[in-house]
Amino acid sequence: MKYENIGKLYDLVKDDVDAMGYFCAKVSSTPGGASSASSSSSGRRSGPRVSWSVSKRQSGTIRTNCIDCLDRTNVVQSVFARRILDQQLRELTGFHAASEKHPSLDSMFRNVWANNADAMSLQYSGTGALKTDYTRTGKRTIRGACMDGVNSVTRYYLNNFRDGRNQDTVDLFLGVYQPSLHAESPFKAARSRSHPAHQKSMMGFAWAFTIALALLVVVWTNTAPPALTPHRHWAWSTQLVAFGALEAVLGFKLITRYGKDYANKPVLRSQRKL
Repeated sequence: MKYENIGKLYDLVKDDVDAMGYFCAKVSSTPGGASSASSSSSGRRSGPRVSWSVSKRQSGTIRTNCIDCLDRTNVVQSVFARRILDQQLRELTGFHAASEKHPSLDSMFRNVWANNADAMSLQYSGTGALKTDYTRTGKRTIRGACMDGVNSVTRYYLNNFRDGRNQDTVDLFLGVYQPSLHAESPFKAARSRSHPAHQKSMMGFAWAFTIALALLVVVWTNTAPPALTPHRHWAWSTQLVAFGALEAVLGFKLITRYGKDYANKPVLRSQRKL
């Protein structure tokens, strides 16, 4: 949450960034001539010819490593990009005012980076990026913090219970797994408990656990001595809240202990050929 540290980070590497420079080229086009005898006879002409005149070259890039995800990386990169944009405008057009001083340009810049973060994050985490409220507005908001909480919970669920197929897709696309015409499909017999893709149903666990716990509470309430069941006299709303809290705590402990049976595991990775 200490975004002022980004400015300190920039000051540490400012000389390196300036020495790295940026790529700049002037593009000019001229009307194209006839592309061939046939096109000439039909009166058609090729498109304009484009030529490049390079005036500056970039000698490096900025690599940002985030401690756990894309989100803070995008925030840091957006700060570097803004500084370089201001430098480009200053050198190319004599535009000395910072881009932040012009609302329309500032809004366009912020939204481009936030939309880019959401698009990238959606590919690998299943949700938009975190902290985009800061990227879009320059400050943290309560609404943004709440959305980050929702996205974090969604990511936890997707990454644990839905993400195995995504990893299979990546392994297949990158060639980590090589398909064979002579081998059986690795997805065959997925219902077998010994199969890497075997996964118990979270919905089935939720219903079975809720019903079993409810029956246990009902039996305990009606058979245990009154001295051990003071909640008999609680209001229904209080009992429901207590039951929900008990279910959440016990359910979390069970999932933590037996979570591997419910996790969505990649199939190709367990059979890949390195």
